[in-house]
Amino acid sequence: MPKLKVAILVPSYDGKVVCNFVVSIAEIFRMNEVFGGDLELYLQFWMGEAIIEKARNNLFNDAFNDGMDEIVWIDSDQSFDPMAFFKILTHPVDVVGMPVRMKTDDERYNLRPEDPKLHEYDSKLGLLKVERLGTGFLRVTRKAMASLFYSSADYHDGEKVRKRAFEMRCVDGALLTEDITFCDKLRELGFNTYVDMSYTAKHFGIKCWEGDYKQYFKEHHFET
Repeated sequence: MPKLKVAILVPSYDGKVVCNFVVSIAEIFRMNEVFGGDLELYLQFWMGEAIIEKARNNLFNDAFNDGMDEIVWIDSDQSFDPMAFFKILTHPVDVVGMPVRMKTDDERYNLRPEDPKLHEYDSKLGLLKVERLGTGFLRVTRKAMASLFYSSADYHDGEKVRKRAFEMRCVDGALLTEDITFCDKLRELGFNTYVDMSYTAKHFGIKCWEGDYKQYFKEHHFET
């Protein structure tokens, strides 16, 4: 039986990663072998590209053309429990991610809208259905990738023709980032975005921002 081909996609403009990210990634590869090596794992960086939309499109196009069965976007300034990676691959949905603590002093996460009361918990799946989720830690199946790939506009990148799966948009006067519109496009194609609240990724900058979105959701979902 062929192994599941999974690519971890990481844009990094300055080519840097935090040490905690490296440890988390190394543990994924080690644990895959401990679990029997059932996954064919790839770690793909795109460095030196200041336009994040282009970096993500390059990674997306190459992963799709290379025949990846699944992709998992993970940002290089984060760390996480490696078990979150394996768990997120088990969900019977096409688009699912993990909450990421934002780099703000007030407790905020990368789910949109931010108000927990506006999200729907699916007890059957054990997942939170959201409108949008940033690509800090987001898994997308081949099925969803293909639908988006073949419905996206072509653009020329040197001698290559790529699909513009990621793009910034201005909607009702608001500028939406490329990862937010990525979820919008998938939703328009019939793919809902879900969140597994079992884990929360830490975020690094001038310090480490960490949190527990599951607890945050419990505290704020039923507020009046």
